Amino acid sequence: RAAIMANHTATHIMNHKMRAVLGDHVQQRGSLVDEQKTRFDLSHDHAISVDEQARIEQMVNHDIAADLPVYADYAKQEDALKINGLRAVFGEKYPPTVRIVSIGVPPEEALNNPDNPKWPDYSIEFCGGTHLAKTGDAEGFVFVAEEAVSKGVRRVTAQTGRIAHKTQATGDRLLARVEALKQQSPEQVAAALGDLQQQVDQETLPVVARAQLRDAIAGLQKVVKEHEKQAAKAAAGAAVGVARRAADEHGEPASAAAAEE
Repeated sequence: RAAIMANHTATHIMNHKMRAVLGDHVQQRGSLVDEQKTRFDLSHDHAISVDEQARIEQMVNHDIAADLPVYADYAKQEDALKINGLRAVFGEKYPPTVRIVSIGVPPEEALNNPDNPKWPDYSIEFCGGTHLAKTGDAEGFVFVAEEAVSKGVRRVTAQTGRIAHKTQATGDRLLARVEALKQQSPEQVAAALGDLQQQVDQETLPVVARAQLRDAIAGLQKVVKEHEKQAAKAAAGAAVGVARRAADEHGEPASAAAAEE
C-alpha cells in the first residue's frame, strides 16, 4: 500500500510538471497505479523527448526532496471548480461533494481565495485515491518508458522509491561499464559489445540512462569498425608485400604479381 501511495502522489506531481514543460494542453487520458509503477496516458501530439522527460523528472524530484505536505479535503463541487488551476479528469462526472487532493497548500486556503494567481503553481486535483502524507516519502522518481498509445495520446511509465533507486543503480552500473570500455583496446570492446547491448535491451532502465547508453554504444561501434577497417588495410598491404617478395625471388615482375593478387 505504501508503494501504491508513493506512485499515486508522484503521478499527481508528474501531471502538474508535465503541463509546465509540455504546455497547458496536456490532459489525463488514463492512469494505472500499482506497487511497481505509475503508468500515465496524456494528450500530446508527438513524442516526449528525452530532454523534456529529464526536465520533468528533475522537477518531480525537486518537489519530492522538498518534502511537501499532501492534503485531502472535501468540498462542494461548484466551489472547488472555482479554484484557479484546479485539475479534473476531462469528461469525468463528479458528485456534488468532491475530494480535493492538493500538494503544498491546504484545500481550505485555496477554497477561501479561489482566484489567487499562485494556485497553478501547485498540484490541486479531484481525487478519491490513497496518497502519501508528504512527498518526501516517495524517495525518488524516474521515467522508464515513453510510447504512443494512439493518435494524439502518449504513455509514460515511471517508478518511485526503492524500485526507482534499483533502476537508477542499474543504469549507473552500465554507464560505468561503458566508460571502462572506452579505456580498453578495440578487440576487447568488440568482444564486450554484444553482451552490453543485450543488457541495455533487456534491463529496465531510466529513460535518460538508456539514451546515454545507446549513444555511447554507437560511438564504441564506430571505434571498432574503424579499427577493423584499418586492420583490413594493413592486412591487404602485407599480402601485397608478400606477393612482391615472392615475385622477386622467382624473377617475376612485382607489379604483375601484385596485380594477380
